[in-house]
Amino acid sequence: MLIVASCFCASAGAQRQDALRVFEEAVAAYEAADYDRAATLFAAAYELHGEPVLLFNQARALERAGDAEDAIEAYERYVALGDEVPDHEEARTRLANLRADRQAQTEPEAPLAPWWQRADPDVEEPEDDPDRPSYVGPAATVAAGAALALAGTLSGAAARRDHDLASDPRTTHEDAVPLAAQASRRQRAANALLVLGGVAAAGGVGWVVLVSKERKRRARRTEVVVAGTGLLVRGRF
Repeated sequence: MLIVASCFCASAGAQRQDALRVFEEAVAAYEAADYDRAATLFAAAYELHGEPVLLFNQARALERAGDAEDAIEAYERYVALGDEVPDHEEARTRLANLRADRQAQTEPEAPLAPWWQRADPDVEEPEDDPDRPSYVGPAATVAAGAALALAGTLSGAAARRDHDLASDPRTTHEDAVPLAAQASRRQRAANALLVLGGVAAAGGVGWVVLVSKERKRRARRTEVVVAGTGLLVRGRF
């Protein structure tokens, strides 16, 4: 809405008549939805004849043209003229709305979540499945298998060292006999540890595969919930 001023009705000098002519052109441009031209003409009329309503009309034209920054400046100038100007409260309201829009545009928007992660305001999100298989057990089994295999490797290395010492010509018979027996014991222990470690590691890996498949199967389950906006299908596909 424009404020059509009656301030041009009284007879006056050529400058006021020029302002009236420019004002009429501005109104015609505004009604033709040529808001940029209307804003320019209202500003020119205001320079010729400083009637406050011309400033308000300029702000309205700038707002309709989508020039929020210049509209804010024009409204600020109009509001600063005081409460006695016409439609002062409307100008204050429009100014506040434009400032709020500008503030909202400068704030960074949060990234939009995938549709399956968006919460419905009328539906409570389900709690995590307490029975969902965990990777803790399989991972611990694999780690235990690796530790046993490492112990077997170290025991085998010690057995080879004892065997080499027992076979050394410089080692006396009295020393060679217990070294050879110790090497045999260590080798048997190494073999057992390697076998147990390999079995445990293989079992843990197989367990991991089974857990992964089960977790994927549960993730693909769908849940149909009756929400305030209709049926909500929740799940992964």
